[in-house]
Amino acid sequence: MKTTLTEKIDDIYIIYLLNDKDIKKTLKFTKISKITVMKYIRIKEELDIELYSLLEGKGKNKLTMGMALYICDNI
Repeated sequence: MKTTLTEKIDDIYIIYLLNDKDIKKTLKFTKISKITVMKYIRIKEELDIELYSLLEGKGKNKLTMGMALYICDNI
């Protein structure tokens, strides 16, 4: 079964929390780059929960990671 983006973000965030919010420790438990891990954490912590579910949308209803980060930066 294919892992969704929100599942990936949630998994990384749980690892991050279990490692006392330490990015360096978190990176030891994943093969994802530091930049991507930081983006996932930022989206999880700053993006409104109602918008978070749109990361799994289709077509016009899809929220991209880029748009999610833009919203985090500007709202």
